[in-house]
Amino acid sequence: MSISPVFRTLSGLRVSHLSFSYPGADPLFEDISFSLPRGWTALVGDNGLGKTTLMNLLVGALKPQQGTISPAPEQLVSATCAQNNTVIPDNLEEFGADWSRSALNLRDLLGIGDDWAYRWAELSGGQRKRLQIVTTLAKNADLVIIDEPTNHVDEETKAQIITALQQQRDVVGLIISHDRDFVDALADNTLIMTREHVSAGAGSLGRGSQRRAVLGRALPGHNVTVIRHYACNFSEAQAQLRGQQLSNAGKLDQAQAQLKRLENLKRDRQAQVAKIEKVKASGSRIDRHDHDAIRRLQTAKMMGADAWASAGAHQVDAKLQAAQQALSQVSVAAKRYDAQLEALMCSIEPSSRAVVASVERDFLGDVFLGDVDQGSAATKQAKLTVGAQEHIGIIGRNGAGKTTLLEQMNAAISSGISAYYLPQEISEEESQKSVNTVLDLPAELKSQVLTAVASLNADPDKLLTGKAPSQGEVRKLLLCMALVCDRPQLILLDEPTNHLDISSTEALEQALAAYRGALVVVSHDHRFLRACTTTTWTVRDGQVDVQ
Repeated sequence: MSISPVFRTLSGLRVSHLSFSYPGADPLFEDISFSLPRGWTALVGDNGLGKTTLMNLLVGALKPQQGTISPAPEQLVSATCAQNNTVIPDNLEEFGADWSRSALNLRDLLGIGDDWAYRWAELSGGQRKRLQIVTTLAKNADLVIIDEPTNHVDEETKAQIITALQQQRDVVGLIISHDRDFVDALADNTLIMTREHVSAGAGSLGRGSQRRAVLGRALPGHNVTVIRHYACNFSEAQAQLRGQQLSNAGKLDQAQAQLKRLENLKRDRQAQVAKIEKVKASGSRIDRHDHDAIRRLQTAKMMGADAWASAGAHQVDAKLQAAQQALSQVSVAAKRYDAQLEALMCSIEPSSRAVVASVERDFLGDVFLGDVDQGSAATKQAKLTVGAQEHIGIIGRNGAGKTTLLEQMNAAISSGISAYYLPQEISEEESQKSVNTVLDLPAELKSQVLTAVASLNADPDKLLTGKAPSQGEVRKLLLCMALVCDRPQLILLDEPTNHLDISSTEALEQALAAYRGALVVVSHDHRFLRACTTTTWTVRDGQVDVQ
């Protein structure tokens, strides 16, 4: 069966005043509006904010309680590419039998083998992801949604995906991704999800937990997911959002100061009224020879001081109400990264040894160091070494041996060096064990671990329930337990940003950049590596180039 030629007339999608909540839960979306123009739009936001729910609303799998999606989902042909690369495309067999020009072009763009459609069980994760994407594009849908297309793929595969999607500009497309370089290269529009606080009855956004603590008063309301549209790539959108958040933080400080000043003024006016009332009440007891007291009472009556003080108190009440309303208009993210983990990283003393780990040059065969002449005797004797305060990023295509190199290094750590190795995948059994371990810690250590976890944009309260955390959450927990309890002088991380949202990734890279010990990280996220490492090892064809 041949794939029909591309013919799309949809110029965009409009979401208007949409509200949605799951049964028995607070509203997830409340009166949100945005547009999806033709071309690719990036959807970014913290895990758990509702990106998957929004995707299901757009394709009609869920129905909103209020609001509209125009055109309606049932009027569109929609196609979604699953995040999990084990999901078999529903049109896989159809695509495998299609040899039309458009299908051949898609195969070429993504390097799809002619027999891949018939060898699904034998394909690697990256190959499956490419096949998932190509079969999604082959549907020629009006609305295309691709969920985390770069999970577990290497730089070469990522470049192929970008090239293929760039040639699909006539589609209304939504890319859900935590890969900052990827969405910057592809999307001209950005939707950013944030979690913010709505004050009861105010009809506007507020500050969340920090607002609720203003002047010791609990301000009623609830958290909702807010979606903002920016007609630019993610990096520019993020800069605009942070500028607005900084501005709002300043406005919040001003509003809080004004509120405190007016409350102090109100107390002063109330004290004045009470003093005048006391003077009036004591009139019948004034000694007829106490001329000063008689004069104060007469003056108060002549000037109407009691009425003046009372009116002043009412004016302050009106200003106070206006200040409280102004405070409710300020929008600041309900959860913000703090620098407590950075302080912990800075407090860990590095090893006094010059070298904390090394790997023989033949861990995969011949190994060459880029800063040594390959024909020299030094090359033949060279080892890969890690200095006490060196931060190293390891890159290379999938299957090149990056994880093997990290495992070999973990097995060759110098004696007396405290080290921690975080592998790429954590089993469910290990996840549950990590939660049980932290719950059994002494109170002080438990508090330090949970504080560090919160600094990585995680919710400690979820961990305290005792349930097994997600892959992203357990990696944060294991790393923070090691930092607090073991204070390692060497940290080895294998793809630490897998399963992390952008806020968590940025918090982690800031913390690792502040770490004073030795760090070795395997990652496909080059922006992450640029932020927290200073040396790059490239694994290629059994060789390691050091830059």
